[in-house]
Amino acid sequence: GAGGEPQKQRGLGLTAALLAGCCYGVNFHPSTWIQNHVAGASQDGLDYVFNQFCGIFGASVVYFLIYCVVKQNRPVIKPEIFLPGFVSGVMWAIAQSCWFVANAELGYSAAFPIVLIGP
Repeated sequence: GAGGEPQKQRGLGLTAALLAGCCYGVNFHPSTWIQNHVAGASQDGLDYVFNQFCGIFGASVVYFLIYCVVKQNRPVIKPEIFLPGFVSGVMWAIAQSCWFVANAELGYSAAFPIVLIGP
């Protein structure tokens, strides 16, 4: 009935939040594993930024192609959101790069809470 729709939306929102949290929580695991387990691996966090960004770009392309298939090659792309989306992506990339540096300099247990709740 009509009363089930808010519950369904809440469940979908909770699932999406849990998925995002899991992905967010393992964001640095690949580079950390390499730094800790591969002999001679760079300890400079910035050396891993390009690889991570290439992976993010590749995944975004795949997600967009899936979206195009679902929309039967009629994706909704609003031109007015392109510039704000691009600018926010650049800001995120700068912040993510700084986070790699913070992890290298402070360690994960100190950098993580500072980055998440700092100014």
